Amino acid sequence: MPERIGEIPGWAWIAGAFLIVLSVVMGYRLFQAQQQLAAVQVELENSKLGAEKAKAAHEELEVKLEQATSALKSTESRLAETQSRLDGAQSDLASTKQLSDQIKMQVDSLEQKASSLTSELRKADGQRIELQLKLDEAKAEVAKLKRERFERAPPN
Repeated sequence: MPERIGEIPGWAWIAGAFLIVLSVVMGYRLFQAQQQLAAVQVELENSKLGAEKAKAAHEELEVKLEQATSALKSTESRLAETQSRLDGAQSDLASTKQLSDQIKMQVDSLEQKASSLTSELRKADGQRIELQLKLDEAKAEVAKLKRERFERAPPN
């Protein structure tokens, strides 16, 4: 066999060395590709976990959005009801104010009438006092005349 080694042509050695180098290079490239594949698989797993977390967060946010929407609708409904009651109260207030204004006008009118009647009553009271004085004077005059007549009249 040692004789055979010496018989191998130079190009065969070069080709063998080339094949060995090519095998080493290819092995190294294969090793790098496997490492890159492992890194990409880890990244893919991380991405899947991230996507699952994002999906869970999205679903949670959708639930919260539905709750917020429901609360908003409920609040809008209560607001509309409150606005309706407020409108009714404002209408009642306007009616009450109008009625109050009418009552004030009637009170003012009645106060003027009362003042006028009080004035007429005082005037009438003054006239009554004058008439009472004249009546008293007339009674006194009648009494005086009766006494004079009685004093003049002969006794029977």
